[in-house]
Amino acid sequence: MLLGLFLLSATGVDADVIVEQPSRAFGYFIGDVFEQRIRMESSGLELELVKLPTSERVGPWLYRLSSTLVDDELGRRWLELKYQVINTATELKAISLPALELAVADGIPLAINSWPISISPLTPAALPADTAATLMLPDRQPVLVDSNLAARRLNLTGLALAATLALWLGWWFWRRNADAIRLPFTRAWHDLRKLNTSLLDEEPDAWFILHRAFNDSAGRTVSRATIDELIKQQDWLETFESRIADFYVASATRFFEHEAQPRPLELIELGRDLYLAEKRHAGGSRQARR
Repeated sequence: MLLGLFLLSATGVDADVIVEQPSRAFGYFIGDVFEQRIRMESSGLELELVKLPTSERVGPWLYRLSSTLVDDELGRRWLELKYQVINTATELKAISLPALELAVADGIPLAINSWPISISPLTPAALPADTAATLMLPDRQPVLVDSNLAARRLNLTGLALAATLALWLGWWFWRRNADAIRLPFTRAWHDLRKLNTSLLDEEPDAWFILHRAFNDSAGRTVSRATIDELIKQQDWLETFESRIADFYVASATRFFEHEAQPRPLELIELGRDLYLAEKRHAGGSRQARR
């Protein structure tokens, strides 16, 4: 009696399992992949596999790529098996998906029967005598690239780059010359650099150049007494107030008091710093060269 109940239970489990086979049983070639799905439910009970089938070659024709448990849109669990044809015969041949015996937790192993399919060669072993087709064709010639078009585009790109560089250099020289004409301390800096920088504070022309720059910046003659008015008019000179005052004191001492050894003053440093500050105030950013 116990043996009969066992056989009836095993038959019931296999009979209740839903297996979705591939969509067709024919027309497969080497490299084709198809899918088999097995519903993990029997007699209304969910089945739990002990382990999934491994990815391996199954017979001379097929390879099991993967085995995955997935849920459908209704939340039902399926075992999804994917196979690929890895070999083919020289003529139409009937093969089968392998039978499976899946170990189920707390239950009898689940037996899945084999399922027949057919595979075919991609080309026949021999062609009919009345056909002009051949098994092998000569290599197809590649499409030649029009190198002339590429060369023209490269030339146009080079011309555009050269024109851009020329315009940029032209703007740079124009801006430099325009600043030398428009900005007083820029003019003074260019003039100072033409003098002997090693003994610049002994050159009367160097003092005259800076005096002229201060006068042009104020639009009138600047003296020690009118430095405050200059700074109010050109507020960016405020940080140089003490150095400007030292310049006018040293200038008056040198030219009017006639000291034997007048106090030295780094005119090149003062001229360069005033030039850079003027450039920043006017929107420039070049660095001065010594």
